[in-house]
Amino acid sequence: MKIDASGRPQLEAVRLTWSGKDTSAYAIEALQRQAKVEIALPGSIHHALFSRLNSQAGNAAVEAVDASGGAELIATLATLAGMEAMAELAEPLTRWGYRVHLISPGPVLSLIPPQMA
Repeated sequence: MKIDASGRPQLEAVRLTWSGKDTSAYAIEALQRQAKVEIALPGSIHHALFSRLNSQAGNAAVEAVDASGGAELIATLATLAGMEAMAELAEPLTRWGYRVHLISPGPVLSLIPPQMA
């Protein structure tokens, strides 16, 4: 973690675009530095995300996702086709006390360090 001129911690922000295992590896490196990480996920998974996270929603529901959690949210994402490598993030997120926020459409996954909670 960097310190600004006044001695306060300055959080690093890392923005990635999902491409599988490589993205997980870059994200884990950033988590080790206690950075906030935002991962742009493929737009093509929006409907699958909504359906998986809102299984009780009716056909007329607006397809929007705004979910927060931890490793359990990552585990759910990792069950979607093309997102399996996301599972590699679960243990480091738990170890370093990160929380997870997912919004879609977009979709964007934010990995938020404990000092921002």
